[in-house]
Order: sequence, then C-alpha cells, then structure tokens
Amino acid sequence: MSLETIKAKLNEWKKELTPGTFLGRRAYAQILYTPAGETESKDISEDMMKYLLSIEVTDNLSGQVDDMTVTLEDRAQLWQDTWYPEPGSKLDITLYTLNKNGVNEGIKELPVGEFEVDEIEINGMPTTVQIKAVNAIADTSLRGIKQNQSWDNISLYKIANDIAWRNGMLLDYEPGDQNNPSYEHVEQSDASDLEFLKKLCDDAGLDLKISTKTIIILDEYQLETQEPLIVFWRPGTASFSEQTSDDDVSPENPLNFTDFLSYSMKAKTRDIYRACHVKYKQGKNKEVIEGYFEAPNKQTGLTLEVNEQCDTVDAANKLARKKLREQNRDEITASFSLYGDFHFMAGIVIGFMNFGAFDGKYIVTKATHSLGNGYVLSLEMRRCLDGY
Repeated sequence: MSLETIKAKLNEWKKELTPGTFLGRRAYAQILYTPAGETESKDISEDMMKYLLSIEVTDNLSGQVDDMTVTLEDRAQLWQDTWYPEPGSKLDITLYTLNKNGVNEGIKELPVGEFEVDEIEINGMPTTVQIKAVNAIADTSLRGIKQNQSWDNISLYKIANDIAWRNGMLLDYEPGDQNNPSYEHVEQSDASDLEFLKKLCDDAGLDLKISTKTIIILDEYQLETQEPLIVFWRPGTASFSEQTSDDDVSPENPLNFTDFLSYSMKAKTRDIYRACHVKYKQGKNKEVIEGYFEAPNKQTGLTLEVNEQCDTVDAANKLARKKLREQNRDEITASFSLYGDFHFMAGIVIGFMNFGAFDGKYIVTKATHSLGNGYVLSLEMRRCLDGY
C-alpha cells in the first residue's frame, strides 16, 4: 500500500488506542505494477495484499542478478486468469516498517527497486501462484543484443562508461584509480555488453553488479577493508541497554545485535591453499614467466599451481594473488536469520564477537528480505580474507 494509505490507516488505529499504549512493530509493502509494453504504473498494493502469502527480495553482491518472488493464494484463479501478469511486466517494490526498533521510531522506508516478471509458477493444493522477477534491465540492450566494437589504449573505466552510455545507464566505478586496468587493444566480438563487461571484470579480479539504471563495478577487497558499522555478538555474551542511533553510527560506536532467529557457520579445509604459483612458457623461445603470492598469516598449507598466459612477471604475480583469493574466498562462511531490518544489504561488513575461532570481519554476499508471516531477514556472509 502507498505511504499515504499507511499513514491514514495508522491514524485510524491510533484513535482506537487506549491511553498509554502504542502501536507495535509492523511491516508493509508498496507494489507498483506496469503492464508489459506500457509506461504508466498502478498501485496494486491493496489488491495484492488480500492474497499475499509472502514477498521475498534478494540483494546479491555479485555474480547473480537481484531477484524477487511474490507468492499469492489463488483459490479463485484470479492470478491465473484475469489478473495474469504477462512476462515483461514490471513490479516496483518499496518496503516500510513501523516502530521496528522502538515505539517512537515511526515509519522507515526501503526502496527495493524495479523488477521484471520473467517466470510464473502455479502450485496446488492449495492453489498458489508464484510471480518471479529479476532486476529490470531487459528493456536495455545490455544483455539482449550482440555487439561488435574495438578499443585502443583505453582503461576499464572508459570501456564500462562507453557501455553504460550506449545503454542509457549510469556507471558507478567504485575501485577508482586504485584498480583501473589499461589495455592496448580490446575486441568485443559478437557478445552482449553484459557478457563482455563481465569477462573484463572477472579477468581484472573485480565484480560486476547491475541495478535498474546503473552498472556497478566493485572491488571486494576494497569493501573488505572497511571497518564494520554493525557487530554481531554471540547470544548471551553481551547486553546493551540502548541501541546506537543511525545518526551516531561509526566504527567506534557500531550497531550491536545479539538477538537472532537462527545462525550457522562453516569452516572449509579441503581445497584451501597457503600460496599460488603461476608458471607460463611464452613465445617461440618458451621463455618462462613465473609469479607467486602467499597469503599473509597462513603458516601452513598447499601451493596452488596455475598455468595461464602472462606477459610479464608483474602480471603473473597479480594473477597468483587473484587465483588464490578466488580459491580461498569461501573458506569460512556464515548464515544468519533475524528480524527484518533495513540496515543490511549486500556488500556491508559485519564484525563477529565472542564466536571463538569464527570471530572476525564478514562481508554480506546475499541479503534476503522476506515479508509474509512477519518480516524476516536472511544473510549469507563470508569472512573477509586477511591482506589479499
């Protein structure tokens, strides 16, 4: 429902409250629907809420497009017939909470974004409909059109900017000059812009994320160097009488969480390496180019051997660091479920305290907001790699 409708309902409920009582925490969703081929949206929140079983929105750090799933009760077969949402239609979602962290907090808002319907699933019994949608980028040529272009003496930033401009999108290049590879010659041959740009980012050890109107290029290593603004404490080991306000949050004064619905952590020992050695024989003379990188603070372990093309020793050393990072990035992972909260999104860093060997900094790789029988947040994280 719209913010205006929410406020109107809250005012009605407040009139019915007895003196000294307050409205408890609540969560709502506003859903704007744009039929395929049209440009004007319609607020269908109230119609959809009558049948809503759940809304699940997933924010991914990289590698996967953000997505959402709406599950509806459909015994009357409205969503399979009269209200059937055609593929290509769009849903624009905004989440709201009331008094999430206190009786005087009021309404908080999280604009989730615009999603394009790409799959509809019917199940029974009872009869339900699942509307699945992905981040709305299909109306650009970014992933749908094969392109051919060449560049000379150019940087990754400039290539990405050209592609963003060609698709009517913005570019958010977060690595800056610290990680902006240069190329003498680059060829895009019969490949979509999304496919081509993703390969360039993968080769550079960077991550590509697409939002509705923006191409985002990330350096996860840079993200991992952030000091956490949120700290998870093992339940029962700490208590806090007052929560830090959003305006006062800092690494020295973080938001502290001790109340979780569930959590699990996992440490992997197989296929984890201490170092990486790159060796490549180049040209007719079979000149040997070698590179090496060793993980800081890892005293024991195997060495990963890689045979990939490198033109210089510096390139081989960079490749060794990249390959070791790729191999070890999921050495320690964690999954947490807690009451819904707008502070969490993919890419933020969280500190773990009093979890023993699992203490440290973790980066959120996936955040899923689920609204249905309450509002629940699910987080998938991995521990930040130390020094690489």
